[in-house]
Amino acid sequence: MLKNGGGSINLQHLVYFSELARTLHYTEAARKLYISQPSLSYAISSLEKELGCTLFVKGSHNLKLSKEGAIFYKYVVKALEQLDAGRKAVDDVIRSSSQVVSLAFIYTLGTTVIPSLTSSFKEETGNRNLIFKLIHGNTTNVLSALKSKSIDLAFCSYVEDEPEVEFIPYIDQELVLICPKDHPLAAYREADLAEAAKYPMVHFIEECSMRKFINSMFCSVGSPPPVACEVENDMTVASMVNSGMGFAVVPYENFLHSYNIKILPITNPQYKLYIYLAYLKDYELPQMARAFRDWALKKSKLDLEKLPPQVICADRKI
Repeated sequence: MLKNGGGSINLQHLVYFSELARTLHYTEAARKLYISQPSLSYAISSLEKELGCTLFVKGSHNLKLSKEGAIFYKYVVKALEQLDAGRKAVDDVIRSSSQVVSLAFIYTLGTTVIPSLTSSFKEETGNRNLIFKLIHGNTTNVLSALKSKSIDLAFCSYVEDEPEVEFIPYIDQELVLICPKDHPLAAYREADLAEAAKYPMVHFIEECSMRKFINSMFCSVGSPPPVACEVENDMTVASMVNSGMGFAVVPYENFLHSYNIKILPITNPQYKLYIYLAYLKDYELPQMARAFRDWALKKSKLDLEKLPPQVICADRKI
């Protein structure tokens, strides 16, 4: 509650007022606020009673701010912005001394890489109070969480036109072709994507950066194959292949051996697939997150000095 000259103003009512002043439509404002229209009307009525004036008037076709409402709206917007900035400042202070490291990573790293990194860091530092907050998704979702500062660090594919994000090559991944054991491709010991393109494929959804990379591999030897179905993560891809839906190209992981499928190394085309450790360039990481980042980079088996410049520089194409 905020104190005024004659009483208290409900902060939530100010949020409601701000949204109604912006939309000038009760039904739309209530929908965006996830409240009922009567609840919104009650909040505005209570606010007008506290202020002793009318904030809105009905025009010939729509709702309008009154003279007093227009003046009040300018101050409410500034006040809510300041309160939000204050909340974020407090959050930053809390996070800076926090024993929590928040990470987001793409699905393919969830079975071995991330568990190994997090457990090894806790063991080497001896910090029993350290807590890892982990979420996973595709690269688009992971970077969205990073840019909103919901997480500290991300492990994902490289994405162009992300000037605020620093991408550092962390590991390289092997891709393999998987298919049912009775599939025509199962007769081979190695996979040639030019040959594989003749058959229907279980593919990643459009939003996955892995799909773009795999498509580029097919295009380098011909054209992409017909798509039998699209899914979001590699485990579901393997399950669909196991059910006979078609073949797929996925990062190699140990869990693939739990399926009744054929796993083939890809020899054509030649390729290099890198996964990056990403963080915001102009954001000061909390102390523990910074320590984990620096430690993880030292553990990377990639020699950055030997990588092609286009792999290392975030502002150049891979």
